[in-house]
Amino acid sequence: MKLEKDNIIAFKANGRSYEKKEIFKDKIPTGEFAYMQLLGQRDGLKLFSYKYFEGPVSNSNEGYTAKKKLIVYRETNFYLQVTEANANTVLGYFNVDKSQLD
Repeated sequence: MKLEKDNIIAFKANGRSYEKKEIFKDKIPTGEFAYMQLLGQRDGLKLFSYKYFEGPVSNSNEGYTAKKKLIVYRETNFYLQVTEANANTVLGYFNVDKSQLD
């Protein structure tokens, strides 16, 4: 059986769970989606790790830097982005230790 990528909303790989979530920029939906790793869930909220690349706009991969954001969603909606200021509180709420983040 062959599945179309657009129809896959969640999957597991190497013991980790991933869900397709909409990407938000400045709390506004972009219309773009990415598979994000589920780190924890509690009381209707889910904590995800989103890895992406930043760099020059070109056809080359040179100069790109891997980045990661930790984002909390409530169902399909952006709830908050984890920052240095709130990281200890948010990670503690989801019972995620900083050492678990790769």
